[in-house]
Amino acid sequence: MTITIDVQAAFENDPPALDFVWPGFLAGTVGALVAPGGAGKSFWALEAAMAVAGGDAPGSDLLGLGPSRAGRVVYFAGEDPLPILEYRIHAIGKHLPCQVHPVIAGRMTVKTVVGQCMNVMDEPTLRQVVGECLGARLIVLDTLSRFHSLDENSNGDMARLVSRLGRIAVETGASVLYLHHVTKGSTKEG
Repeated sequence: MTITIDVQAAFENDPPALDFVWPGFLAGTVGALVAPGGAGKSFWALEAAMAVAGGDAPGSDLLGLGPSRAGRVVYFAGEDPLPILEYRIHAIGKHLPCQVHPVIAGRMTVKTVVGQCMNVMDEPTLRQVVGECLGARLIVLDTLSRFHSLDENSNGDMARLVSRLGRIAVETGASVLYLHHVTKGSTKEG
């Protein structure tokens, strides 16, 4: 689906204010967090998700991201099993004020999909994800390779995948943050 911009109206009317989930991450778009395995991407993404879920609740933004407003977060964990997720959430929770815990818990859903086929390129799966995430502020896919069956070395396949993530963002109104591994050797090579 393409959207045509009325250029004359754009000349004449003030555009709506840009809505950023946090500075630099526009609502309804796709963003990536890319780093080698073991760099802390999942911990960072969980803390960012908690900051969005916590909104302006004092002490909920451990990363200092400054989310513009609170919103519902859906976090799909494709690599980490339930015990690891519970450990990470508990560890982060020790650094949050206790009064923030129910605020975050009320707006944040964390799902482990380890061992499940959650291929967003599959239309029924896409419909399920969109249905679960309608009205969310942020969707996290941790890590991207667990949510498709395409060739990650194919520019065409990856363009189709990012386009599909954009569709999820548009249809849900949420920003989609995906985590992606690069090899540890790639950091040595620059």
